[in-house]
Amino acid sequence: MSVQGVIAIPTAVSARWASFWQAVTEMDAPPGMQWGKDIVVRIGRGCSPATNRNGLIEEAKKLGAEWIWFLDDDLVFFPNSLTRLLEHFK
Repeated sequence: MSVQGVIAIPTAVSARWASFWQAVTEMDAPPGMQWGKDIVVRIGRGCSPATNRNGLIEEAKKLGAEWIWFLDDDLVFFPNSLTRLLEHFK
């Protein structure tokens, strides 16, 4: 499987996930990309966010991802945030 990008969530603690997960599920796919095909979401499994980040980077490499965007559970963002970042090559 090869993807264009990975949305990586390094924390498995879901205490603050109500607003965060709503923002994730409302995120727009950039033009020409599809969720699950071109962009995948991966969640860390351990207790250490640092270890989870390293594992998520390795997974993104195995998937052949061009980019990885780390989202922490204390963030809320606009639905077009990913599109805007990619438009600016960030």
